Amino acid sequence: MDSKKIGFYGGKMLPLHIGHIFSILHAASRVDELHVFLFVNTLNEEELISKSKFPKDLLKPDIRELILKYEFEEYSNIKTHTIDCKKYFKPGKDGWDYNSPIVIDSAGCLPNVIFINEINQKEYLEKIYPFAEFELIDENRALFDISSTKIREEGAFKNWEFLTKSYRSLCAKSIVILGNQTYRNRLILDLSKLFNTSFIGDINCSEAEIKKKILDARFNSNRVFFINSIDNEEKYIPFYKLHNYRFSINFTEEEIEKYQSINLYGEYDKIFKQGVLRIKSIISS
Repeated sequence: MDSKKIGFYGGKMLPLHIGHIFSILHAASRVDELHVFLFVNTLNEEELISKSKFPKDLLKPDIRELILKYEFEEYSNIKTHTIDCKKYFKPGKDGWDYNSPIVIDSAGCLPNVIFINEINQKEYLEKIYPFAEFELIDENRALFDISSTKIREEGAFKNWEFLTKSYRSLCAKSIVILGNQTYRNRLILDLSKLFNTSFIGDINCSEAEIKKKILDARFNSNRVFFINSIDNEEKYIPFYKLHNYRFSINFTEEEIEKYQSINLYGEYDKIFKQGVLRIKSIISS
């Protein structure tokens, strides 16, 4: 006889945040096996995404699924499932639909305990799982005062500390710095130090190496990260155009137009101050 204790936990995770991570880890510590259900294409999902200040592309079902899988791939007792509500659920239903067996079918087992974050979910879910116990996790968000709604309404940067590292890496803004070599080398060091973030000091390498450096810089970034340019700019113009911002030091008008960049001009102290103000503006946007 199988005596394993099985737990279920589910939500839209629009987006996944540290509050979700805590709930899932706490639930996993209470059972032998935890099944986590990501509900996508829910009743009001398109409207929520359309109004979001959080990057809309990162709220798409396939990205949410990848993020959830990535965050828990090292946990042997946590199983993740994606439930397509449009495909399986009846019109007018949203979330855990008691008219559909797809949640149980996906897990391949029945739960002993259902983990929830809101007490008002209990009455509804008791109709679906009358044989299971219910456990409430951090209902008043005493440990992590965050919600997906808040992140969508305020954006990524204002809720940075509550984003998973995987989402941070996708939300971070890359800034290429071009122009005077002496000034740009110093500016990258100064700005990365001041904003406690990462930078790439050299991209004079193969395309594969550049991509690896960018991935590493993203995962260690704090909202923004910096990329040093090289003297052979022509070769890397397509690469620069892939990035969010370009800061140019003492460029001519022709060069500014060519690189579609923000010009920082003057002696270094003025350039540094302008750079700081630009970064603060990007972070607060």
